[in-house]
Amino acid sequence: MTAALLTASAARDATADRPLDGLLHAHGADGPAVAYPGYDAHLRALARRGRPVAEALTELVVHGARRAADRLRPRYEASGRADGHVCAAVPTALAHSSGATEAGARVLHEAVGRPNLMIRVPATDPGLEAITACLSEGIGVHAVSVASLERYARLVDAVLTGLERAAAGGLAPAAVPSAVSLTTAGLAEPGAAPARPAGLAAATVHLARRMREEVHDSRRWRALAGQGARPHRLISDTPPGAHGHDDASAWRTLDALPAYGLCYRGLTAAAEAADLARSARRQRRTAHLVETALLGAAEELRHQPSTHPNG
Repeated sequence: MTAALLTASAARDATADRPLDGLLHAHGADGPAVAYPGYDAHLRALARRGRPVAEALTELVVHGARRAADRLRPRYEASGRADGHVCAAVPTALAHSSGATEAGARVLHEAVGRPNLMIRVPATDPGLEAITACLSEGIGVHAVSVASLERYARLVDAVLTGLERAAAGGLAPAAVPSAVSLTTAGLAEPGAAPARPAGLAAATVHLARRMREEVHDSRRWRALAGQGARPHRLISDTPPGAHGHDDASAWRTLDALPAYGLCYRGLTAAAEAADLARSARRQRRTAHLVETALLGAAEELRHQPSTHPNG
């Protein structure tokens, strides 16, 4: 089994052919995946060494991230360090502990040791603290599970604070990448009950993009940009122009929610919780696939003819 390790989408589920999709993905990959040709041999080596699943999974993620980062390094350099990043996820189980998330991110960052690595961190309340801490140490971050404008605004503040602390500590902000994924598809599920105004997800994406523009017009951002800081990459699962929103119509869409008996904060909190739950399921499936592959590799080794002179 030759496995393609990294996909261009963080949302794809792990499969037997892509066992680490729940923990690794890439920005700017050529084609749908970045291959890890040595996956099978690495699995057999791990099985031979009797590695537990958790240790084997971490080692596979680290080696896969290094390979992908090296392959994408030319794109990273050619784009002025704006593209060609590899993202490795901290376990979703740590999302409600700032210290554990930060520690997990630091271990991954140090183990991979590539400038075009970002650590994927859920933007929970503790996650926001961890994001600031990571960026202040020069660890790039891809924030996920963001569905509301309020959450996005708090995240932007966390990112700016982290970059400001990095600069104050003598680090170059240009070398600290950041990205944000808006998870808004859950705001526009087909047939969802109760009914909701058309274009709610697209309105949220439109207003988030406007918020990003306004932040980058601010004095606070200009001070960081003067030190080389780069705007965060904003990724969404809903096209902002899907319903032709301008600022006024986007706000009207959000303001119409009470007429449907709905609360924007409640809807977006549910969307963020659902995204966290999906991430946790993907990561559990990833661990299960690696465990199955390890058992299969160990079984193959047991049935191989012995190479011992007396065997």
